[in-house]
Amino acid sequence: MRARSAALQGAIAAGALALAAATWLRAPEPDTPGRVVIAELPRGSVQSVVWDDGSHRVEVERVAQGQPDVWVRIARSPSLLQPDAGVDAGSRAALAPDAGAHADAGARGDGGPSALEVAPPAPDRELRGNEVAEKVLDQFSPFTAARPLGVPDTAKLRELGLDSGLRRLDVWTQARHLSFEVSTPVGTGASYVRTEDGRVYVLGGTVVQDLAAAASRLVDRRVHAFRPEDADRVVVRLGTQSRTLVQKRVGGTAKIFNDVRTETPDAYAQGWVERLNKVVPTDVLGRGEVPAEGEPRVELRVDFLRGSQALGFVEFARAQSGWFARSEHSVGWMRVVGRAEGLLHDAERLVSPP
Repeated sequence: MRARSAALQGAIAAGALALAAATWLRAPEPDTPGRVVIAELPRGSVQSVVWDDGSHRVEVERVAQGQPDVWVRIARSPSLLQPDAGVDAGSRAALAPDAGAHADAGARGDGGPSALEVAPPAPDRELRGNEVAEKVLDQFSPFTAARPLGVPDTAKLRELGLDSGLRRLDVWTQARHLSFEVSTPVGTGASYVRTEDGRVYVLGGTVVQDLAAAASRLVDRRVHAFRPEDADRVVVRLGTQSRTLVQKRVGGTAKIFNDVRTETPDAYAQGWVERLNKVVPTDVLGRGEVPAEGEPRVELRVDFLRGSQALGFVEFARAQSGWFARSEHSVGWMRVVGRAEGLLHDAERLVSPP
């Protein structure tokens, strides 16, 4: 009976703790009068947000009218130092994933390889931002929190992970620049932000997670900004051969025909175009970036037209490390896997004379 009673009390206590944590960390609704405002910034006024976690730097910027809405720049953090550059540099160098796996580690007289020798950083990239990136900027106007914690003492700051100054968040408007220190202690499921005057808040939402994982969460991976089914012609070019396919709507569905006079869709061409439109990049390279082995060789190009208007295009190119694509919407090359080689192979039959 005592064991059962103790188990019941333990379950009740655990439930109470979970409820308290949910209440503590729950973000208020954006329009709730009782929300906690960290910075009262006018809606739409935030021009850029910069995140630096000591390893990489992410900038999300709203650009001038008439250009793509948001750009995301991902770069190596300026604070990522050589291991022998200071006491704090050692902990930052440890962020390199294989820091102890270098072939000549321990055999050098200068203390071993640097973090750059062990794990070269990813190249700096300038990328087109997606809808999530746009929402990230909007979350700072106004900048709100789930709960205020006042001005904690040194011991509490250490407990919250706000004593290292490793993670920084900067918010820019045309008139203001705000700087914050941020922490996400392991196991807490929460993010904390400290203002320049020492006040600490519990953040709600996912803005910190979005910035920390910018390469996967904030990058626009669309091949086209238009809808391929809106085209009335699809021109396939493979080497010196080409073929123009006609696209018409039948019962509200886009179908591919050999020409405008044909009344029966071409099943083979239809399947090929559907596979083409389902290609999704696995990695997006930055503006002006090429694969490490050099410029890929274009082997297949497809143009989408409507009347006299060119809607867009997509090119597929081969490099030693695999297949890449670029389009009218991409800022450069995008790595693709799985479909490109099959599309190229089947395009040979598609463009061959009957």
